[in-house]
Amino acid sequence: MPTTFKHTALKVLKITGITIAVILFLLFIIPLLFPGKIASEVKKIANERLDTKLDFTKSNLSFFTHFPSLTVSLDNLSLTGSKSFSNDTLLKADEVAFGINLKRLIFDNEVKINKLYVSDALINVMVNEKGQANYNIYVAPEDRKDEKKIQMRPKKERQLNWKELI
Repeated sequence: MPTTFKHTALKVLKITGITIAVILFLLFIIPLLFPGKIASEVKKIANERLDTKLDFTKSNLSFFTHFPSLTVSLDNLSLTGSKSFSNDTLLKADEVAFGINLKRLIFDNEVKINKLYVSDALINVMVNEKGQANYNIYVAPEDRKDEKKIQMRPKKERQLNWKELI
């Protein structure tokens, strides 16, 4: 009897160990399979949502840099100011990393940045005499014509007589 328990416990430990090793291997290898896709997606989203020039030399994706967040790192990042400050640098950093909430990414299919890591950065905040700031670089989404509008209609009210209920 003790040998069967020992044998079963050993089997369970082996299966658990192999499962954990495979998961860790996948967490390490998956970011290496998509290096170009990450950089192109970041540049595409930045061009859609920022009214300025964003440059970086390299992007990395890692599960281990700032665990438990999935981390997207942009190396040698440079960001210029808004239109009136297009020749001035707003942000220059050796590395800017975004910690992405894995739970929301997996279950809600939503990218939610919950951490921001900046290393060796120069941040240049300026406001001109008209009150325009160089950090006003976000492009607000326009009203979309194809967006469905929700219309609320009140339900028709009806009065019931006691005779109808019986």
